[in-house]
Amino acid sequence: MKIKFALGNLSAEKEVDSGDFVLTNRLGGFFYSNPGTRYGGWFIFEGEMFKILEGFSNVVSHFENWFYQVNRKGRILEEYYLPFGENSLVYGSSGEIELVLDIRKPFDNRTWGRNYEVFIEDGKTIIKFTKKTDKREDKSDSETEFEMFVVVNAVGEKINKWIEKEYDLDKKRNSSPVARHVYQAVKFKPGRYVITAGLDKERVLSRHKYVVENWEILREKQKKYFETFLEGNLTRFCAQTALDSLINHFDGKSMWAGLPWFFQEWTRDEAISCRALMIEGEFELAKKLLLSHLDCILEDGRLPNYHREKYRTEYLESADAVGWVFLRLGELIKLGKLDEKELKFVKSKLVLAIERLLTYRTKNKLAINGVLESWMDTGPKGYQRDGACIEIQALRLAMYKLAYELTRDKKYQVMEKEMKEEVRQQFWDEEMLVDRVGDLTARPNVFLAAYAYPDLLTKEEWVIAFEYVLERIWLGWGGLSTIDFRSKLFVDEYSGENNKSYHHGDSWFWVNNIAALMMLRFDRVKFKDYIAKIFTASQNELLWSGVIGSCAELSSAKELRSEGCELQAWSCATFIELIEELSKKN
Repeated sequence: MKIKFALGNLSAEKEVDSGDFVLTNRLGGFFYSNPGTRYGGWFIFEGEMFKILEGFSNVVSHFENWFYQVNRKGRILEEYYLPFGENSLVYGSSGEIELVLDIRKPFDNRTWGRNYEVFIEDGKTIIKFTKKTDKREDKSDSETEFEMFVVVNAVGEKINKWIEKEYDLDKKRNSSPVARHVYQAVKFKPGRYVITAGLDKERVLSRHKYVVENWEILREKQKKYFETFLEGNLTRFCAQTALDSLINHFDGKSMWAGLPWFFQEWTRDEAISCRALMIEGEFELAKKLLLSHLDCILEDGRLPNYHREKYRTEYLESADAVGWVFLRLGELIKLGKLDEKELKFVKSKLVLAIERLLTYRTKNKLAINGVLESWMDTGPKGYQRDGACIEIQALRLAMYKLAYELTRDKKYQVMEKEMKEEVRQQFWDEEMLVDRVGDLTARPNVFLAAYAYPDLLTKEEWVIAFEYVLERIWLGWGGLSTIDFRSKLFVDEYSGENNKSYHHGDSWFWVNNIAALMMLRFDRVKFKDYIAKIFTASQNELLWSGVIGSCAELSSAKELRSEGCELQAWSCATFIELIEELSKKN
């Protein structure tokens, strides 16, 4: 397949084995082109996410990414465009078009109670979907859960047929179900069509009419929007626009953690990604995102995994989200981006969080977390990183340091000094910085600790710590394993949803980028080969692998691949940080 990027003065081409794309409408909805997964196709967001269409089939030989539009050539010619702020898809094809629907909430894989009606109204095809409960798999029967309407600006030929769709990628990822019955609704002659969906029929018809009449004007506006990112080279441009594609610009602004399945506001991911927003001058957005979390501080002083109340889970908590949020707020404060009222608000919430953390999440001056509460939130019993973890200590130390800077209360200075001494005593042995107390297994969290609280060790000591861990987790293609490759838990290929490899081998691009960033800051000469390989791997993955022009979640340890979630916010954001650091003079 030949991939081509083209926008303004940016242009590049390359032959690759395969390539997919994600387009978003900056309203929360998206189109993902991979047909091998239940998460492929067209999705809209109306308070929550809904899948609407399966993807369109084509044997592709050429792929042109214009960023505001994607064109594909192969057996047929295709064009895809999502108007910003609209739940509409503009799709053109030189071949006959079949609309295959699987309307549902993305994680709802129930089989029964799915009812479609296809009818013609005022020269348009309208599909009404009704989801009802069914006693074969629900506690109630025939109760309507929601209705969805899909409108197309043409009269099509009804098919009215259920077919079984098999999902090869889901099978490979151990993600059930790997097959599902979907609905062939209607087919259209070759051409360009506007497809609009939503929960309210009258609003859908109104917005559909608007997009039909204005889609070319809207597309030109989107082209100009993308041109505002054109100051850098292609690599930086793609990282910027990929991160931007995950921001909902129409709901007061929020950020998805990733697509096609992490369409939630993960507190940790969002906070980590905010540094890239600052680099790009998006200070108000970063501030809005970060400040919005401070009213969610829990009784134990931490923050929930998910920002929105309805996304919170009882089975998975976050030990580090609160630290990342205050780390980023500290950066905004140093940049002078908070006014007096905001500073007072941050100070009060920081003091509150520390008081509660000291009561509920501290033992012998160290920060303590339960199982599966760090960013490494999977693992077999006995290896679930509970207790005292190194990056959690660094984030707590950074909180104490910020508290002193904001309050000038010397008790925080004392707390920082005493905790630092304890952490050095428990974690540092002049050669190795332990990943967690009682566990000598090498992991890449040393680099996160250096990022969050560089004052923990001297420059020379950090270099020693980096060298020690690199000997045990470095992957020749330019990444870091999430565990010592000599460990009995190490898995060299991505295993998908069974999590065997997730934090036990898989190489996470956001961690790789931060590792390169730390090596740059502490000794760019000694670590130059590692830095170069990490940058090249992240760049190649961004430009020519997986979702073209987007940073994936992770790669197998075995070789560089685009795996996991194909468009991940913190992968994009930390790569922007790395690009920025590399652009600085020695």
